[in-house]
Amino acid sequence: MFTRAELEKHISDSGKKHRHGEHHSLPTGLQKAKQFLADEYLHEIQTHSDQRYFYFCAKCFHTLQNWHKSRLEGIRSQPVMDVVVSNPANNAEHVKKTGVTCLLTEARKGESDQKRKLEQLLHSLEQHSSTLGITQVVDPSSIDTSPVVDTRFGQCPVGSFGLYQLSFTESNFTFTPDNLTVKEMELLKSLTVGVIEANKMEEKTREQASCEEWMRERKLRFTASNFGKISRRQRNHTKFVEDLLAQKTFSSAAVEHGKKYEPVALKEYEKHMRKMGKPVKVLKSGLFVSPKVPILGCSPDAKIIDLSCKDRFGLGEVKCPSSKFHVTPLEACDDPGFFMENKNGKPSLKRSHVYYDQVQGLMGLSGVPWCDFIVYTSKGLSVERIKFDQDHWNNL
Repeated sequence: MFTRAELEKHISDSGKKHRHGEHHSLPTGLQKAKQFLADEYLHEIQTHSDQRYFYFCAKCFHTLQNWHKSRLEGIRSQPVMDVVVSNPANNAEHVKKTGVTCLLTEARKGESDQKRKLEQLLHSLEQHSSTLGITQVVDPSSIDTSPVVDTRFGQCPVGSFGLYQLSFTESNFTFTPDNLTVKEMELLKSLTVGVIEANKMEEKTREQASCEEWMRERKLRFTASNFGKISRRQRNHTKFVEDLLAQKTFSSAAVEHGKKYEPVALKEYEKHMRKMGKPVKVLKSGLFVSPKVPILGCSPDAKIIDLSCKDRFGLGEVKCPSSKFHVTPLEACDDPGFFMENKNGKPSLKRSHVYYDQVQGLMGLSGVPWCDFIVYTSKGLSVERIKFDQDHWNNL
């Protein structure tokens, strides 16, 4: 490939004289082109030809191309609200130029108006062509039910452009606790991961307890199974942290019971959902680490895909209580110390139990909207779909 600058460089290196900026005409005929290339100062130009035409491998430009080089200016993407466009001033030290900024203003009249406008648009499009994709996938009623986030212009739906462009803080905003020592800063840096790294870690650690990387990565992080204990701790915090860091692989009758029956519980869960007319796909799950808060992590028992509902992606958390293995989950609720209670004839996870904190932690870190809480005994199976509770997660 060559550019105008490379062409001039070849001519200059050959010792030939040419006026700078002189127009170089390129031959179009095959024979003329071959003769043109035979010139001693153009033999390095890459070309190819067939029986009829002669081709240069690139167009001529006045400067060397640099698209393959990284942007040395350090320019980063940013919301349009933060962009300022201005010309450099010779006396910039004395005169401060305000430049041109985004004049975007809040023109929305409210959620009800948005819904009405969207319905009118879809109606007009359907009259034009009922086969348009947008008329099939857009649901105006979702405006009232979709999750929203506070922005500079009020609430915007999750996933919208306004959420990014009008956020209170930049997307690359990071924060760290005050008064950290050098070693603490180094530890925090070693735990920090990006989105791509976090996804790779989850993929590599799907064997969980039998995976060395899973054991290593979760050792210095607060995991969802301990969120309830951490939030409820009132004293002896140093001792509590030491106990968490000193945790070793141990085995007990209850732990071995859970390992043995967890795969069985997931298979029974699939059968149960199929009978309910809501077939699901159960996938292995590894360690989720939050790129925003890298000291937090969680390891769900399964990733669930439910095609029968709008929000298809969720999680599964399995409990196989050995002490209640010979009774049904509903009968186990008669025990006041059990982690579930009888609600309208169905077992339900107590909202005050640490397992509820664990489930909310799983959803908070992974970003899914629901988690199926699965309880398996030899006498029955209980499945409760628990929705993500933002307020509980904020207060956890």
